[in-house]
Amino acid sequence: MSVDEVAQARRRIHQTFNNASQILRRNRRQYHEYGPPLSYWNRNKPNIVVGGIIGLCTAGFTYSWYAEQVFLRTRKHKRLDSIRNNFVCSLDNWRAGRWWTLITPSVMHFGGTHLFLNMLGLWSFSFTFVSLFGVSGLAGIWLAGGTACSAASLIWQGYLEKESKNRAGYKGHNSHLDQRPSGSVGASGSILGLSAATMCRIPSLRVSLIGLPVPLWGTNLGFAAFSVYCMVNDAFPGIGHAGHLGGMAGGIAYFYGITRPWLRRSGRI
Repeated sequence: MSVDEVAQARRRIHQTFNNASQILRRNRRQYHEYGPPLSYWNRNKPNIVVGGIIGLCTAGFTYSWYAEQVFLRTRKHKRLDSIRNNFVCSLDNWRAGRWWTLITPSVMHFGGTHLFLNMLGLWSFSFTFVSLFGVSGLAGIWLAGGTACSAASLIWQGYLEKESKNRAGYKGHNSHLDQRPSGSVGASGSILGLSAATMCRIPSLRVSLIGLPVPLWGTNLGFAAFSVYCMVNDAFPGIGHAGHLGGMAGGIAYFYGITRPWLRRSGRI
């Protein structure tokens, strides 16, 4: 091999190494600029988390429907008693020391329409919830809203029970005093807690209401006013209005007490 051929071979090797170095530097720069490829969990976190909650609520509704069908066919009420004792927010359960019924009613529904409307509302806000508060934040607000909802329901049930006893001799008709409520279930309180916390985080956020853009604070304020009106005038007694108000209050309290300080420490606000 001549001297010229050796020099040419060295130049080719040197050029190859230069090209490889340029490719490595470019890839490293792109990695730092755009980050590593997102995992399946990070790409689909809102759908996975909220889908899991919906699956849990659907499972609770399915089991309650099955328990009811078993009772209708066989008159065996063991399953219904288990649901009543462990998944219904009621004064009887609270007095019996079943404290967990402050939390468990948020995953139980007795009606298909009730379940569908709650899960539709949850799914509509899924990406916003998880992107704003993260998985742990969503779980915390869910539990806070659900627990506050149950606590408010118990307070209201206790008030109605006391009023019913005081008016035992009253002959007029007032449906919310005629008998004590048997209890409450549903994810409404947790979902309204999430909605109220989102309102506190982004006051200017708008949502679609019957096709019209409405500020979220307006919908929450209107819903709260409607609940108060129904409680005062005994309208729609089958709905847990006190629990709805409690869920909203729980979400707001959790946001300002825990979520907002955490967001500030992490530099997100």
